[in-house]
Amino acid sequence: MRTLSQSAPMVLSILVAAGLAGCAGSTAGAGDDASGTDGLGTDAPPEVSPLPPLPDPASFETEILRIATRLSSPDFTGRDEGTPGGIAARAYLLEEWQKCGIEPLVAGGFEQPILTGAGANILGRIAGTDPARTDRNVLVSAHYDHLGEHCEGGVYCPGAYDNAVAVGIVIQVACALAADRPARSVIVAHWDAEEPPTVRTDKMGSNFYAANPLVPLSQVDAAIVLDLTGAGMWPGYGGHFAMGSETSPQLTAVVDAARVPDGLKVFRGSLHTIEEQSFGHHPWSDYDAFRNAGVPVLFLSDGQTKVYHLAADTIDKVDIPKAGREASYLWGVVRALADAVGTPVFQPANDYLHDARTVNVIVDDALVEGGGVSLLGLQPESIAALQGDAVKLKATLASLEGGATATDADIGVIRISVQRVMCLASQLPDILCQAL
Repeated sequence: MRTLSQSAPMVLSILVAAGLAGCAGSTAGAGDDASGTDGLGTDAPPEVSPLPPLPDPASFETEILRIATRLSSPDFTGRDEGTPGGIAARAYLLEEWQKCGIEPLVAGGFEQPILTGAGANILGRIAGTDPARTDRNVLVSAHYDHLGEHCEGGVYCPGAYDNAVAVGIVIQVACALAADRPARSVIVAHWDAEEPPTVRTDKMGSNFYAANPLVPLSQVDAAIVLDLTGAGMWPGYGGHFAMGSETSPQLTAVVDAARVPDGLKVFRGSLHTIEEQSFGHHPWSDYDAFRNAGVPVLFLSDGQTKVYHLAADTIDKVDIPKAGREASYLWGVVRALADAVGTPVFQPANDYLHDARTVNVIVDDALVEGGGVSLLGLQPESIAALQGDAVKLKATLASLEGGATATDADIGVIRISVQRVMCLASQLPDILCQAL
């Protein structure tokens, strides 16, 4: 038996055992009135020119709520892959796709059976308008499966936040793009088998697709994945995390230049802040298969909440106005990428100074009066641990802003700081998060 002082290396292993496969972290914010990106080049940073105005976030809300309510209802018994509920959910989603003219990705239909396991991916396409770019693609996706009856001792789990709202966002953005098509084509995907026990195995829908693509991955310029959207790590928090753009300088430029709806607080961040943990490398969602294949990725998430992977993950717990803002933001990012002249290149690079600045904001947001500390009901020991993180983080930030090169210790401070916030926002006991 380990003592508490020995338990830090095992705490995030417990997170994995709990099946936390859709978490998110962060790094720097985009301004509320930033201009968009047009004309991405592969040899130099893209030139930035104004994007069209974003759609009204409220215009997405009713349909996102309708889709997410139905998808998380008992009709589909939690959408576990290979079950009657999962099959029925797939049929429902295809009905929604066909209402707005999304076509099959390839001849033969919308479904790709996962031959290594159970269930099936759903794949569609919105053809681009430019003959010179219609064979280039931006992929936008969200997994549609959930735990079914495999949580809380066999109790049905609705999976509203994980991941019905994200599915609704993707569908509504796809419908808007189908009505006003961009230059590149857009691949729309709902992955199956993202949840445990198939997560990070060859039975996972996105892993199967990356190994058996219906369109060559060399023709996919960016893969965007939504997982856990339409809520906040604590009630009312506007944070929305855009991670993975460090896989491409052009993708980073798009995220930095994208317009952000009022009320949404976008943090651009590096995936290492949430993936590199005391027990090793831990990818969190469907983006991993595409990054491993050399495709630039963007992972959009709001992070864990107290209802994550529980029967309490019901539609009344989500923030539909925030989901509408996230849909509007996603539309702008996809539009920028799909109308770009040049092609993003896969060229991963970390910016630890940027990471430190953003994680500093997130920790401060948690500690500020009325922030996470107030709303999550944290133990005094947890608050003290966060306050200690804040002190170390500010020292690290000052050092990096002074021109120092990030040390392993600096990088560890950045990672532990954001991972502790994530842990305290989740359903896990405070004592585990204190031991990080």
